[in-house]
Amino acid sequence: MDPYEVLRDWLEHTPLVQRTRQDYDTEVREWIGYAGEHVWAAQPVDVARWAGQARATRSRARRVSSVRGFYTHAQTLNPTQHNPALHSLRPNVTELPPGRPPLDPPTVALLVTALDRYTGPQAQRARALGYLILGIPHLRAHQAVALDLTDLVREQHRHTLNTTLKTGGRRLIEAPPAVVLAVHDYLPHRKTRPPHSTTEAGPLLTSNTGRRLDGHTTPTAILRAVAATHPLLAGLGRAITSDALAATPSPWPLAQPAGALPDDRIIGTPTRLVLHEHDHYRGWQEAGHLVELPATPHTHRQLRELLTAHLTYLTDEVADIWFDENKPAPHTRTFQNSARLQAEHHALLAGYQVAAHDADGTLLARIDHQGRIHHGPFEAP
Repeated sequence: MDPYEVLRDWLEHTPLVQRTRQDYDTEVREWIGYAGEHVWAAQPVDVARWAGQARATRSRARRVSSVRGFYTHAQTLNPTQHNPALHSLRPNVTELPPGRPPLDPPTVALLVTALDRYTGPQAQRARALGYLILGIPHLRAHQAVALDLTDLVREQHRHTLNTTLKTGGRRLIEAPPAVVLAVHDYLPHRKTRPPHSTTEAGPLLTSNTGRRLDGHTTPTAILRAVAATHPLLAGLGRAITSDALAATPSPWPLAQPAGALPDDRIIGTPTRLVLHEHDHYRGWQEAGHLVELPATPHTHRQLRELLTAHLTYLTDEVADIWFDENKPAPHTRTFQNSARLQAEHHALLAGYQVAAHDADGTLLARIDHQGRIHHGPFEAP
């Protein structure tokens, strides 16, 4: 096989942003020149020696990743080809300071608020995009844009995303319920235009003409436009980037506490969602009746998703009472210090939970701002 033809074929058929494609092309061409006629017989020690010529840790990691992706593609053309760029050769860069630092929890809470309240162009798409990058660990903008409609897979007890790796492979990643609900809210508003997209196929996130978004510039522009609508994020500017969100821990963890109920267990018939406020002396107290629900039985999974979907909306209504300086209210607090105001906002969210009650007022379950579900008296002894 001609290594340069393999390289060209790999880069043409792998969804990468232009900068990454150029970096991979440069690195692999250097590797082919270094390996020469032994490029298809190279050993891990050869890759390690070549990658070690780069001074910076991130540069060495990029060299290994580039060559590993190149050989992974070569294996699709020749299954007998071995891959000398072992994953263990790649330096661990997760502890190094990223190019764009991750957002802190108060800023994440504010950004989620902005996403939920955004009313600009294709608001549902902007919310789905933000939830995908925030909620799926290490999902970068180009991976979110590369998702097709069929890549969201419903399994028996969860949803997964079939994501594209930078090296060209694929990986299934579980999606938190909040992310899935945001995507489902967007789907009825998704723009389609054959042959680029239809209601059943094509890119998940589409432009006004039904085409796939540009993964290099569009996601960042969308997220900055969303952030600019929130008074506490307007000055954040270039700190809001897709990479910064990808490096930010997900605000919607997947894991449930030990002893969580099976997803398919019917746990009751909630008829209303109630906001509960934590009082230092009295514990959790009902803070107000909020949402009426149809009287139908719910499984554990359905109730968890229902609570998660409403949690941000409902707590934001309370946050408005306390923190919106433009809407005077009996409990309005005004702070000149933006950092303190953000911290107070996050503390407020932490002090509330959304709970589900049945018609008799019995507590069925409640979910906190971190997505942890707390069971009521229905839990098996």
